[in-house]
Amino acid sequence: MTATETKTLTETATLKPWKLILENDDQLIYDHVIESVVRIIPRSELSLEQAEAKVLEAHERGCSILLVTHFERAEFLKDLFASCIPPIPTRIEAD
Repeated sequence: MTATETKTLTETATLKPWKLILENDDQLIYDHVIESVVRIIPRSELSLEQAEAKVLEAHERGCSILLVTHFERAEFLKDLFASCIPPIPTRIEAD
């Protein structure tokens, strides 16, 4: 393994986790939110049943953690939700 490969593996392993949080919005249609979550987050990370449970949790409690990932990906996913029509409110927080 080269020094560059070692550095890259070390950097990847030390990325701080960030939470992507779905926020409730009573103005949005429930099915639109579920369809958007399933479309944006790969099924290997969040199944349809899990997506439905997360959306219901956000509706009942005000928010729900969709997933935990590194900052750049969390920010990218947040932007994808913001680009939905109508936009799906999400935020990111350090874990």
